[in-house]
Amino acid sequence: MIDNSKTINFRIGQRIRHLRKKLKYSGTLFAQELGISQQQLSRYERGTNRISIEFIYLISEKFDVHISYFLQSNYLINIEQQRKTQEKNSRLVAECCIKK
Repeated sequence: MIDNSKTINFRIGQRIRHLRKKLKYSGTLFAQELGISQQQLSRYERGTNRISIEFIYLISEKFDVHISYFLQSNYLINIEQQRKTQEKNSRLVAECCIKK
């Protein structure tokens, strides 16, 4: 049987790492910004330590990321789908305006 808490901790840790790298922060600097040690950040990113919802909320507020980014397994896919839908709608509106 799979331990779901470890899977969730790992997934959230991967999202934290992705955010940190996207913002081009080193582990040390990102940890300082969050008020934790670099070792603790590393444990969170690897999923070996459990992260509280309060801390996830702190990260989301501090770095202006919606909290669902950390909790939904398909968050990045949804963003990409929304972008494609918006592009398609923009093309349809443009085509409609050109035909008139």
